[in-house]
Amino acid sequence: MKALILAAGKGRRLRDSIGEISKCMIPLAGRPLLSYVLDNAVNADITQAVIVVGYKAETIMEYFGNNYKGMPLTYVFQKEQNGIIDAMESGIEALNGEDFLLLAGDELLFNPHHREMISEHYARNSFITCGMVDKDDIETIKKTYTIEYNDDKIITKLIEKPQSAFNNLKGSCSCVFSGDVFDYKKDEKDDVTTNRITGQKEFGGLLHYWMRQKAATRFFVVGDRFINVNFAEDLKSAEAAMGLK
Repeated sequence: MKALILAAGKGRRLRDSIGEISKCMIPLAGRPLLSYVLDNAVNADITQAVIVVGYKAETIMEYFGNNYKGMPLTYVFQKEQNGIIDAMESGIEALNGEDFLLLAGDELLFNPHHREMISEHYARNSFITCGMVDKDDIETIKKTYTIEYNDDKIITKLIEKPQSAFNNLKGSCSCVFSGDVFDYKKDEKDDVTTNRITGQKEFGGLLHYWMRQKAATRFFVVGDRFINVNFAEDLKSAEAAMGLK
């Protein structure tokens, strides 16, 4: 299985903290944030990582090169930052129709279980498996997505950035996708939800599209905790969680 890693972000909201560097190159314990994400891919037995780059792409490419701990790296460019779905679509050719593990270059996951998530994905013959964490702090779920599900772990309802959460499960970017997930582009309606304000196709919209098609969309508890490094306080939380401050 390949991994598709989203690493094109500028980190505008972190500019005062990190300066003019790519968000995924933020140093943590002397290493770029992206290196921890790549470690997760290696530990999940990923055969190749396709990295979506954009802002300061040359810095990422020069630092990591074409191989990371024996895992080949391929780079694809997102011309403009136009949301997660646009970034995912940038990797279509490089993925070549294969199943893939989606990872965010700015998401720090603690005690990850990607290998187990991939195994269950195939064991249950799922189309999509969404990685969740069991989070006590309901407020943080409002920043990601919340789900309802049935006894077979099939997701029956999903809301992004909810006003209130259905339960303690907090949605992450770590998801396993069938290689056919981009077939929505062949649909004449192509009704993946677009945000009316930003004009961007939404991640939740992609999941909802396949849920409407009755494709098996399940969840898996993929780790203990994750931090998306989007704001200065997130960076401080990441540093504290790693015992740096």
